[in-house]
Amino acid sequence: MAFTSSETPGDSAQSLAIILHSQNSCSVVTFGTRGDCMADDTAAFQKASDACGTFFVPRPAAHGCYRVNGVQLHAGSVITMEDRNTEVRPVSPETSFVFGISGDPGSQTSFVTIRNGILWAPFTMAAGTAGVRVEHANHITLEGLIVNGFYDDVFADDAEYLYLMHVNANGSAHANVWHQHTAGDGPYFGGPLYIDHSTLDSCKCSAASVWIQDIAVVNITDSDIVGVSEGQGLHAESSNGMRGSPADFPAGLHVHGATFDSIASEPILIKNYEKSDIQGTWVSGGARTKRHVYGSAIT
Repeated sequence: MAFTSSETPGDSAQSLAIILHSQNSCSVVTFGTRGDCMADDTAAFQKASDACGTFFVPRPAAHGCYRVNGVQLHAGSVITMEDRNTEVRPVSPETSFVFGISGDPGSQTSFVTIRNGILWAPFTMAAGTAGVRVEHANHITLEGLIVNGFYDDVFADDAEYLYLMHVNANGSAHANVWHQHTAGDGPYFGGPLYIDHSTLDSCKCSAASVWIQDIAVVNITDSDIVGVSEGQGLHAESSNGMRGSPADFPAGLHVHGATFDSIASEPILIKNYEKSDIQGTWVSGGARTKRHVYGSAIT
């Protein structure tokens, strides 16, 4: 069994017990899902989340899928979809998100994991929608998940310790991953963000495949960002420097063993980050990679 970033080998028995419990005791089917790609299964999913926290989503019958209109997840929950053929779709182009993890600035929602499955939008999604939406939360793990066709596949604001592991995000209109820290929400910077062994591709991306705003400690490791037909590959910037002269901008942007290929605009653009490094990374296609430090470009 693979361990998530919040697990250690000593946690494996407990993690397995959680998954088995969710399969045996808290399946969304128990709460009345249809899984026929026609019914709205939101109420059943939300009942499973509210009643159990941790729940299991079995693969529907052949050619079946679930349709939901925003399911809120709770702290400490593990959502396990049976496999990557377990499909969950938004009800309409205006569906704000499939899964939402939301707390408050002073009381974040903590330790939520979504495993396996595919979140797929079969139509053009409205601006501001997302497959997974994370706000005021920490220690959030997406593992083995496919997210396809949303405005933002993954949107995060004021999220600490966000992990994408073996995630495939593609087909978005704005960004595969958008991670920002809104000024005024607590500290000057959000983060960290970890993208590991993931593929972000086939993105029209009016912004960038990965857009990072005021996030400190970003690690993109052994991942592919490819096929961006509009916009940039990685855009990381900060305008929220801490007081001082010069201002103290976020540090710790690391890109190791990644591939940036077939990018319409800059493959990588870094602005106002300290201690950023790019190592063992293949960059091909698009404009020149740029690094800006305190407004001065270094190419």
